[in-house]
Amino acid sequence: MRKTLTFIFICQFLSPLLAQQSHTILQSLVGEKYDRTTKQWSNSTKRELQYDEYGNLIVWDDFRWNVELNLWNNSGKKEYTYNSQGKEIACLKLTWDSSNEKWNNSEISYYEYDDRGNKKVATRCEWESVTSKWINTSKYEYKYLSGSDQVSEYNRFSWETKSNKWISSSSDRYEYIYDDSGNEKTFITYSLSSSDNSWIWSYKKENEYDAKGNLLSDISYSWKNELNQWISNSKSVYTYDSNGNMISQIRLNWLDSSNQWSNSYKNEYAYDAEDNRILRNDLIWDRTSNLWYQSARYTYHYTTIQNTGRSELRFLEFQVYPVPATNHLNIILPDYDGSVIIEVFHISGNKVIEQKMDCNEQIPVGHLERGVYIMKLTQGETVKSSKIILK
Repeated sequence: MRKTLTFIFICQFLSPLLAQQSHTILQSLVGEKYDRTTKQWSNSTKRELQYDEYGNLIVWDDFRWNVELNLWNNSGKKEYTYNSQGKEIACLKLTWDSSNEKWNNSEISYYEYDDRGNKKVATRCEWESVTSKWINTSKYEYKYLSGSDQVSEYNRFSWETKSNKWISSSSDRYEYIYDDSGNEKTFITYSLSSSDNSWIWSYKKENEYDAKGNLLSDISYSWKNELNQWISNSKSVYTYDSNGNMISQIRLNWLDSSNQWSNSYKNEYAYDAEDNRILRNDLIWDRTSNLWYQSARYTYHYTTIQNTGRSELRFLEFQVYPVPATNHLNIILPDYDGSVIIEVFHISGNKVIEQKMDCNEQIPVGHLERGVYIMKLTQGETVKSSKIILK
């Protein structure tokens, strides 16, 4: 199935006619840390989120509080790209260079999907600053239960620079098991034995659910081959309110010395009347006093947007494929009076392509370095910008 990226140009005179829907989205998340000595709260972290007109998350900005300057400093950023079906096809991570006051590429992940819309392949690349190129690092290929959206197993691959190809990480295997309701019941990892080349257990997580499908607990284990048994590692216990909102999560660790579970940390959540999470309290367990102590808290801030449903739009469409692209981009234009100016910019801001189109055309991009670009399409006074990915 051919993947396409559709650019939507909305004519200004149609705006009053468009059916709009009110949608509440998370705008920011502010974290504070608690000083048990001074009994004072202070800023710690902040996350700000941006969305496109369809409510898809497109930018995730992280900040850290600078105590000396009494202001927020840039920390990290994620930028997301979607296909015309609203599926995430790329996530770009950037880090802030405070000395040069600019964003630097860090890593990028690409995602491919099957005909059911299930994630089929996830490829991760890291930025090499010396050569200013993206370098393949790892890839995951997912398999699903027949006719289902449930992952049955996945395989991991590593990039071998010398041979310039993907090498299967055959020493590991991952498996999912589901209950009759479709809930993930067990997740197991296997390692390949060097002695007899057989698969042996390595890690296991078991989940328990209530009748509504809410996760009640999960327990993780490590396999001890010399003992021929599973050894408990950690456990999480969850509770919910009458609306099904999670109100607490308690993490416990297994202590071999006392042969029992011991509290580690706890998260408590609060919600508004519309079931939006508005507060998370983090507490840590003090083994000496056997008491919970506050360590951090996070407040959630929302905004309401008017987003237009895809099926209700009257629009002019441009289609671009394949997504991601390798050697060329095919651009399909409807029957327009006039021409369209197409510009492509590298994420650094440098313009790499500019040309005028009056009909469908194929643009060569094989000479460009791999990564994320911005495509700008202009028709008269109507302008639309979107990301494209070269892989």
